[in-house]
Amino acid sequence: MLNLGQLVNTVQKNCHISDARHAGDFTLCIFLLKMREFYRWEHDIPFANNLPKDEVGEWLQEREGMWSDLESSSSHRAMATSSSCSIASTRVTAWRMTSAPSL
Repeated sequence: MLNLGQLVNTVQKNCHISDARHAGDFTLCIFLLKMREFYRWEHDIPFANNLPKDEVGEWLQEREGMWSDLESSSSHRAMATSSSCSIASTRVTAWRMTSAPSL
């Protein structure tokens, strides 16, 4: 039987691992713009609302610290999901959980 909670945790951890690996692929300006909008999406803040600069800064520092920890730990490899869960259903479930809200 599919353990949705475990799947959600695994997908989220894999997202953090991927972010840690690829965050440096952008110029600083593009990275900061992307992270700003990621904060907006993750905290479900409407586009019409201003973002709280101090909170975004703290969140970004925490996120970068987590990425640093992931990169230095031995568990930096992507985690495998339960063998009873097919790759296709994992991708569909992950897409449903992480797709951005419609405007």
